[in-house]
Amino acid sequence: MECSVKELDDLCGRLDQLCKDLSLGRSNDRTVDQAIQIIQKVGESLAWAYGQHHRPDLGEQFAQPFVDRRVRDRFKDCLYGSNPHIQAQVLQTIHILLAVTPEESTLFCSLTAGWYLNQVVSSEFDFKRHEDLLPLWMTVVKDVATMMTSDNMMLFFDPSSDKPFPIFSEAIQYYHHPISQVRTHVQATSLEVFLKLKNEDDWSSTLFQLVVADSAVFFTHVCCLLRDFWRMVDEAVRTGNKRDVRNACAIQNDILMYLNDVFMCEIPQLSSLLQDKLLRFAVLPVLLGSALKLQQSVPAPDTAWHLLRDLMGTLRSPHVLTVLATSMLRPHLLEEVQQLVSSPPPRTPTSYFTIATGSWGGAAQPGPFDLHDLSSDEALYAVSSRPIVSFLETSDGRPMVRNKLLHAFEEQLRDLTNSSSWGHASTIASLELLLKALRASGEGLDGSVAELLGSALCDCLAKNKQLTWAVCLSALRTIKELIAAADVPNGRAQVLLGALLMKKVLTPLADELLREAALQSQQGRNAQEMWLGDFQEQWLAFAADLSELPDSPSRHELPEPGQDSENQNDPVGRARSLRILLAVYRQDEQSEVLRSWSSTRP
Repeated sequence: MECSVKELDDLCGRLDQLCKDLSLGRSNDRTVDQAIQIIQKVGESLAWAYGQHHRPDLGEQFAQPFVDRRVRDRFKDCLYGSNPHIQAQVLQTIHILLAVTPEESTLFCSLTAGWYLNQVVSSEFDFKRHEDLLPLWMTVVKDVATMMTSDNMMLFFDPSSDKPFPIFSEAIQYYHHPISQVRTHVQATSLEVFLKLKNEDDWSSTLFQLVVADSAVFFTHVCCLLRDFWRMVDEAVRTGNKRDVRNACAIQNDILMYLNDVFMCEIPQLSSLLQDKLLRFAVLPVLLGSALKLQQSVPAPDTAWHLLRDLMGTLRSPHVLTVLATSMLRPHLLEEVQQLVSSPPPRTPTSYFTIATGSWGGAAQPGPFDLHDLSSDEALYAVSSRPIVSFLETSDGRPMVRNKLLHAFEEQLRDLTNSSSWGHASTIASLELLLKALRASGEGLDGSVAELLGSALCDCLAKNKQLTWAVCLSALRTIKELIAAADVPNGRAQVLLGALLMKKVLTPLADELLREAALQSQQGRNAQEMWLGDFQEQWLAFAADLSELPDSPSRHELPEPGQDSENQNDPVGRARSLRILLAVYRQDEQSEVLRSWSSTRP
């Protein structure tokens, strides 16, 4: 918008008078409309002037009346007022100015001096009165977070204020807002702050300690929101609403991706805090407790296994995966860890609901996790003096007891006989990811655990005709990972698992195929040619879907929650038996044992 410095000065003078009228209560629709139009024109004029790169001095000329007329204070007066339409226009204009103003300019210095932007962010807004107000406010907050650097961060931290760092403390209150755009802005803002504090030299600063303290509240709310979406997935599965299932699964996965990004910031204090909150509030009592049927809770076991597999496949950081793997795959474990899985999770803090009802009109709807815990909000937000990971690193002389988590898991693996259950593939795929995490941590797999799991997986494959092909495929992948985990030192897997594979899988399958071939021969069919044809077909199919398995199962390989996975292209009958036989036979770690076995067969 092209104009002159004189015209901009006149606009600033008119805005000054309008703000005085508004402050004295002389407000009507015309006054409000005029104020909105002038604020918009002031912003557009400054943006135009700073955009004239062939005249680099023009922006500074236009900034002078803005500074002289103290327009930034008039903007603040408008924000401190009660008219949401004027507030929205001020936020929109500040967003424009921050986007076009060079850091070394007079206007930028005016907007950042005296913690002015902190005051903008800390203004009181009634977001329920204007639907664009919250998104605009979040956009400004994100703008400020993006422009922060380790050198200028003190411009946004006022230790003498009641809200010393509102760019972070105010933004994180809105993470559990129902609009996804708002959550996305909070994610982006918080990650910007975390990344600016990644330098070890900042970890002793007052600002860093404040961010860590606020993060204890924030991460608690994130975990509560995550389990709310897990409950939504469960409800959608129960009602058979496929669209709601997909939507809720996608949203909870977006939260997991954000948590992964926080871990990837590699700030030990934040990673440790998030790890403990996620395990205590969500993963151990909600997902694992439900999946292992150690408590009556939501989600249902099949849904819990699907969500747990999704969590382990999404979180690339070892912080949570290692704890899950060691908790599930050790023969003995401290009672305290097992109690966390079998006990109800901590309740959702009261302030979680208070923020929702006060800020955007959300309804306070306590869920099944909030019925028994009488802890105060302060206790729920507090940082634990004994993080869960410490229970797994050392027992402090306390006795280790039989790991009931492992045996509950083994029992479920042996019960996978219902071919219509869509959750079985996720159950076994979860074991594959647990074994991968254990190997990545450098911890060896106990021999008794390897034999226990090997026996259960062999039982699954022995019942392959009662299971979907997705379950069989997951079992084959997991046996491959189990052999790798058990084969330390080299040859150990042969001792632990070779006899199991021969007795429970290879010998029964071979005998079944030979009996079928003999029967066909007796009936006068050309058995040898049919055998060779089927074998060649299944060898090629096996090479396509089993010999080059990716590092971890992708989501599309597993059935969606609530949907059975069998389809007309899945191998059945002799084709399935041959494919499983070939898959197990081709395990390189077992080659010597299997060649010895094959030499004894007709």
